[in-house]
Amino acid sequence: MKHTLPVYEIFFTSLANPNRLQIVLSLQEGSKNVTELCAHTGFEQTMVSHNLKRLERCGMVFAERKGKHKYYSLNKETIKPLIKMIDSHVSEYCCKIMEENKVMNGNNVMGENRAADGNKAMDENKMLGGNHEKHC
Repeated sequence: MKHTLPVYEIFFTSLANPNRLQIVLSLQEGSKNVTELCAHTGFEQTMVSHNLKRLERCGMVFAERKGKHKYYSLNKETIKPLIKMIDSHVSEYCCKIMEENKVMNGNNVMGENRAADGNKAMDENKMLGGNHEKHC
C-alpha cells in the first residue's frame, strides 16, 4: 500500500528528531516511565513528555499505566524490529563512514564543519549512546 509523501514525512521526522530518537533508543532496553527516561537521557521532564506524545500519536510507543506511573514501551510489532534492522544497517555501513571520516577529517563527520557547532557533535555522540566507538 502506497502512501503520500506527507505521511512518510510524519514517520521519518518523528525519528529524525535527535531527542525523540534518543528516547526510542532508550526504550530498546525495555519499558520506562518518564522519570526513568529523564534519568537515562538527561532530558527534562517536560521535553520527554512532549516527545513521548508525538511518538505515542504515531504509534511508535505505547503507554501502560501501572499504579501512579505510565510506562512507555516500543511498538513490538513494527518499531522494535525496525530499530533492530537499522542497528544492523548502521553497523554494516554508517559506522564505517563515520570511522573513515574521522580518520580523514578528525572530528569532521560526513565532511561537515562541526567546529562551529560543538553541541551538534555532542548530540550525535549522545544519540549513539554516549560513545559511538562502543557501538561501531
